[in-house]
Amino acid sequence: DGEEERWRLLEALASGQDRQRAEQLLAQSLTGIAPANIASAIPGMVAQLSPFGEEAYRFARDNWTRLAELAGSWGRTGLLPRAARGFTDVQQAQRLIEDQRRVAGADGDSAAAQQAESIRLRAAVRQRETDPTGGKLRESLAD
Repeated sequence: DGEEERWRLLEALASGQDRQRAEQLLAQSLTGIAPANIASAIPGMVAQLSPFGEEAYRFARDNWTRLAELAGSWGRTGLLPRAARGFTDVQQAQRLIEDQRRVAGADGDSAAAQQAESIRLRAAVRQRETDPTGGKLRESLAD
């Protein structure tokens, strides 16, 4: 199936480890290189599959209007949340909520809130992994 092959190709391209190629792929999403549903998914795929999530998010935020046209009414509110998939910091979660409100309005609040909660959870897990005592060891040593 042609559609399935396109998605597999996008997955391979989006998982690259070269920053310049990731930026080129993001830029090409706006050129008509792929069908609209695939083109609008490129920032989210780059964010999820490569180490360039911040770049993918910034691209999606800065080009939201054009990507939203490609995504259509069903996919537009998910553009920024999908591009934030790799975030692991609570400040990034808050930024997502603020950026989403600015570009998508109240219609995007639910999608942003769900992804922000996932980001907060990843941040908590990451914090726990770096400090398995939850700060208790630090507190007991300070006493």
